[in-house]
Amino acid sequence: MLMRKLAPQNLVKCTVVLFNPKKLSQNFLLNTTKKAITAVAYSVCGRYLATGECGHNPSIKVWELDASGGNGGGTIENGAAGSIVAEFSGHKYAVSCVAFSPTGKYLVSVGSQHDNIVNVFDWKANLKIASNK
Repeated sequence: MLMRKLAPQNLVKCTVVLFNPKKLSQNFLLNTTKKAITAVAYSVCGRYLATGECGHNPSIKVWELDASGGNGGGTIENGAAGSIVAEFSGHKYAVSCVAFSPTGKYLVSVGSQHDNIVNVFDWKANLKIASNK
């Protein structure tokens, strides 16, 4: 089980906790690369969540959230609250910020002070459409 392979302090760094205030329940998204999550953004529709990591060659992931509000009863290995639908790279050491465009079509990521790169992705088409330093 993945939980046994990670020290508790590392498990906390790579987990996004989702709280449903209407149901007073919580669930999670677990970053299985074991890298700390440093940036989070919801899409306007609320169906998707983007995360950015830190560490060497960090990823930007887009998660499709479980329509039942994350109460589907999944296990810690597969992330009970959703699944990864897109994944991108393009930064050297860390992702400082992620954001969806107002239409939800594009995803923007900003790198840390070590690379200062801004990337724009058409995440549903799995394409990087712009990058600038």
